[in-house]
Amino acid sequence: TMSKISFPSYLRHIFSPPYTVAPVAVALYVLILCFFYTANGPFTGHLVGFDDHVRMVQVLNLVNGGDWFDRTLTRVNAPEGFDSIWARIVDIPIAFTIILSELFVDQKTAALASTVIIPLVELIILFHATRYMARPLVGKKESWLVVLFVGLTSILNQQTYTFAGFHFGEASHHSWYVILNVLMNGAIVRMAMGVPDRRNDYILSLSIALFLAVGIEGFPLIAGGAALLGILSWAFSRPQLAKRAARAMAMGTIYALLLLPLHRPPAHLFDILFSQFSLLGPILISSAAIFLVCEYYVLQKFAARKILSLILLSFIALAIGGILIACFPRILDGAGAALSPTERKLAMTEHPEAWTMWRATMTTWQFIGLTIPMALTILASLYAGLAATNRRQKLNCFAFLGLSIVDCGMAHLFWRYIHHAMLIICPWLLWLWQKLRRRLPNNKWKIFSATIGYIVLGPLWLVILPASDQPLDFWPQVLAYPAKTYLTPYRCDMLNFAEYLDSHYTADTKINVIDSQSAYFLYYTKLKVDFLANFPSHDKFIDNRRFFAVPNENISRDIARQHGFDLVAVCKVSPMAIQDYLSRPYRQPTMNERLIESIPPTWLKPVPMDIQTDYLLYEVDHKSLAGDTK
Repeated sequence: TMSKISFPSYLRHIFSPPYTVAPVAVALYVLILCFFYTANGPFTGHLVGFDDHVRMVQVLNLVNGGDWFDRTLTRVNAPEGFDSIWARIVDIPIAFTIILSELFVDQKTAALASTVIIPLVELIILFHATRYMARPLVGKKESWLVVLFVGLTSILNQQTYTFAGFHFGEASHHSWYVILNVLMNGAIVRMAMGVPDRRNDYILSLSIALFLAVGIEGFPLIAGGAALLGILSWAFSRPQLAKRAARAMAMGTIYALLLLPLHRPPAHLFDILFSQFSLLGPILISSAAIFLVCEYYVLQKFAARKILSLILLSFIALAIGGILIACFPRILDGAGAALSPTERKLAMTEHPEAWTMWRATMTTWQFIGLTIPMALTILASLYAGLAATNRRQKLNCFAFLGLSIVDCGMAHLFWRYIHHAMLIICPWLLWLWQKLRRRLPNNKWKIFSATIGYIVLGPLWLVILPASDQPLDFWPQVLAYPAKTYLTPYRCDMLNFAEYLDSHYTADTKINVIDSQSAYFLYYTKLKVDFLANFPSHDKFIDNRRFFAVPNENISRDIARQHGFDLVAVCKVSPMAIQDYLSRPYRQPTMNERLIESIPPTWLKPVPMDIQTDYLLYEVDHKSLAGDTK
């Protein structure tokens, strides 16, 4: 209908095919909103998330002359420090932007500028990558419309109604995971369809190698993609697909080996690591290539004997998997291989990113809002695959079906994969919208009806209903979600407090804070931080949790002696959990509660501060602590 209406030339590409202005319009929408909704964002001097503060410390160490291979943060988890598992390859664009910005502003402002520029660039790359993924399904003519679903309906983090990984104030690797997975999915679909353009093979190979280089989170998705190509090769009796996929995996192995020297120093180039990119990555990709080569020969030999070929392929897969596990048994621990046994045991209960989707979603409506679009995607791809009249279209739909099952299945198992699930559904939501629009009567109400259909397919489930179940201000929390950061401003603003700490204490001073605030103190101050949460910490998180959470002062005192910190800081407006508040009359207060209520033990001395802050600061009286034998 829109294409039949006469528009001025400057509006034509907005409202008619090929909609080339759509990604620009959505990107501008995100950018403009940032100037209206700036709570917690870089325009107020803040980075956003826990990982972002830690990543920026790592980047600034590099910018200020640190060694490329030295990713040890010495100011935390003393005396061991924290050996970051994050690849330097993600640091490159952030560091480059900071160096350029420093020509005009100070380094802190340059760092903030990078967290505006880089996410916006990544968002534009995401739009192009998602269109690349969607084109085989929705066609070239309307493929840019997928950006409407990416930008305006597919929330990548429904817990906070944000573009997780892409909103301003972030300096993380999660956005690159998402972009590379989208590119990988688009290449897999084209390979399954038999598109002859070999550029797709190179895109698949490079995406896999870079996926591994950014971090090990891509292992399950790469394995799922390789398995899908193998399944499609067998199901449709296409040995040439297995051969082509094997070639792409082999090239991916070569690319990963070429990237390896960027991440590992020469003396440790061939180390096997389970928590970061190492030689193990190329070994795993080459294993997939070996299986696909074997599948090619099995299908060539037994193409007409489906059961026998399935048995042989299953045996080969089990043999390769068994050899890998026998050689690298810690691979079964996945990302938890970097953790101590105690940390690994508690990871699923302590780390929200490791929770299942049901547990991670905050409300029932959130879970339903995420599940309905996923279910629509899987049902639509299954229906389209069964209804397709030619082999190529069947392969197209079943490839998308397999990728949807992999991405959505991982999201249900681990919340950290929700970003990938939210993007694999976008092409199918657009596909359903296309089908709906074609069935609508061609009258003056068609545009209105199509708009209602769009809202029902995307915003209703992903935005409106989940938001209605929370006490949110609809405008800033929902309509402005692509640009916003968190639900509320920081309860305890670090800026004034950090300035006070840096001006009154030396860099050798060690401070102890609750785990969730440790990254903020690492980034905003020059002090040493006793414990950095969220990462391998030599089990220090246990002592940190016990220090603040136990009512027994003797335990906290012993931890203070053992760790030797000089300061303790607490946020006095941190809300207590409801169950803790209700149980308070029947128990002794925790150390955190005592400090918030200004009832410290004798070995902690309150520090009067002449600044406006919601933090309370206490100095450790080491003489009193050493002499206290109670």
